[in-house]
Amino acid sequence: MALYYTISCILIQIFFYKKYNREENVSDRYKMLAIVLFTNTFFTPRFFIPDFDELYGENHPRCGMPIFAVYSYFFIFGNAVALITHFIFYLSRKKAS
Repeated sequence: MALYYTISCILIQIFFYKKYNREENVSDRYKMLAIVLFTNTFFTPRFFIPDFDELYGENHPRCGMPIFAVYSYFFIFGNAVALITHFIFYLSRKKAS
């Protein structure tokens, strides 16, 4: 599920970059990158954290490792993919000019 979200973020980012490919909208690409980085870091991981009470019942130890794994995935992998997409588009645009 998180992989589908990451792929959809890549596609949305590429679509946005292609749409705003003009030189006067350079700041819009940085705004898009900032939005993707912000949502990957703070907003999106909350939707992928499992509900422990539903899975294990109320009498279980509350381990934080699954929560840490979800936040780590989005912070490390999600933000890295967003930055790589941004730099690939930037380098391909420089090469085309």
